[in-house]
Amino acid sequence: MLSAGLQLFPASYPVAGAPFGTAGHTSSVSLSADFKFALVPHYELANLEVFKVGSDGSFTAVPGSPFPGGNAASYAISDPANKFVFLLNPSGYNQSGTESISVYKLDDNSGTLTQVQGSPFGLTAEGAHLRIDPSGKFLYVVGDVLQGFSVDQNSGKLTALSGSPIGTKVADAAIVKQ
Repeated sequence: MLSAGLQLFPASYPVAGAPFGTAGHTSSVSLSADFKFALVPHYELANLEVFKVGSDGSFTAVPGSPFPGGNAASYAISDPANKFVFLLNPSGYNQSGTESISVYKLDDNSGTLTQVQGSPFGLTAEGAHLRIDPSGKFLYVVGDVLQGFSVDQNSGKLTALSGSPIGTKVADAAIVKQ
């Protein structure tokens, strides 16, 4: 687990103001596809903090952050066009919740998130990572099994792919263009 403060070192020098405080402990940090926003999920708080990344590498919380997630929040990713953010919600500490993915529309100017209609979307098994294909049309949940979804490019709605889920105890996956 990462600590409640993030310290980033681009190249070989510290970023001014680092470490940056966050609302809670996190297990992952990812950047939006255009590197303008940092996505910081908080497992125990079940939310997603979003920071605007300054030209000097500094972080500034966006309006409305943190945004509510599902039972727990463990991993976030944006689509390649920066239209949507996907948040993986495991069942929680006591395993009493429901596995799901929260989907948000991303305001590419402000970084504000708005949950899409129907979100969160249920999963059939526990997930550990999210992967999205380069077109942004397909989202994959990697974990106990590999689960695939089509992403509606207008609404962000997820629809399970035919034949999904597959495999057992999938540690990770990569999407390769052929």
